[in-house]
Amino acid sequence: MLFFTPVTASPSSGDLTDAGYVALESGDNRMAKTLFTRALDTGGQNSPLAWAGLGKALWNDSSSLNEASYTAFNRSLECVNASSEDWNAVFMVFFNEPVNDFELAYSAGLKALEADPEDDVAWNYFGCVIDGLAHNNSDADLNEPFDAFKKAMSLNPTALYSGNVAYYAIVTGNYSYAVEITDQAVEYYSPDEWSKGTLFFLKALALAETGSSEEALENIELSREAYNSDESFEWDEYFYATDGMVSAIALNDLGRSDESAEILARIDTDKLDDYMQGLLFTPERYMDLYGVALSGLGRTDDAATAFEKSLEYNIDYIPAKNHLDNLNQKISQ
Repeated sequence: MLFFTPVTASPSSGDLTDAGYVALESGDNRMAKTLFTRALDTGGQNSPLAWAGLGKALWNDSSSLNEASYTAFNRSLECVNASSEDWNAVFMVFFNEPVNDFELAYSAGLKALEADPEDDVAWNYFGCVIDGLAHNNSDADLNEPFDAFKKAMSLNPTALYSGNVAYYAIVTGNYSYAVEITDQAVEYYSPDEWSKGTLFFLKALALAETGSSEEALENIELSREAYNSDESFEWDEYFYATDGMVSAIALNDLGRSDESAEILARIDTDKLDDYMQGLLFTPERYMDLYGVALSGLGRTDDAATAFEKSLEYNIDYIPAKNHLDNLNQKISQ
């Protein structure tokens, strides 16, 4: 009988990189650093995924400096001839917590689109990062993320992409288009319950903004039913607040101030800036809606306080200014 020593093939750079991300997911940053370093030493110097993974492992290691992380991140962006799928993965490293660097994510997004201009995932990611950058730039062209989301949807119509398009249709004032897109997605794209809830919610908002208040309230109910049918969905302050805002827009319009005030009073208004983010849902608008409801109930002092609180969040918020001026004029008469 012949005996021989089994030979185990050395892992490739790609295998080591994949293992590094598994280690990251498990929270073993030391092992992740080792694996990514081995990947780079095993022919992976041109792997943006390996460099980005190493940067994230360094970032997660409290004993490391962020400077070392950014050295690795920037090396990842110097890589060439990578696939759009790899760049999409790098994008997610940069875009998500704990890195959350939109400038790096923007660069990775551009590289993904350069690698494959027909990659719907890359277009959707690119829309997300432009949206993130727009939050901190009052001069941002909001048609840019809108166009990116529409491009993703044109390449691969899905409920997810439709929701993003509908959101930006509302942001840019294209309310009828938002209703059209949400209806189309619910009917043709087989959304899961969570996505269906989001689509009904966005449709409700678009309808509320145009004064179709009764229909808006009907869609809010459909949204709640869909969300509640998803066992993984959990109501939290953000969902209660945004749901309440859309309901309040419609209820205030219908003169149902008591219901509007009751809904808005459920949220701790001192913590609005902790969970009210985005271009549509802001603390100043929440407090303005609350003020309108309180004013409708004849609670003028409370309404004035709400309008003033709105202006504390944003001194230039015109609706609150106008409502407070009108209220003061009414009081002085």
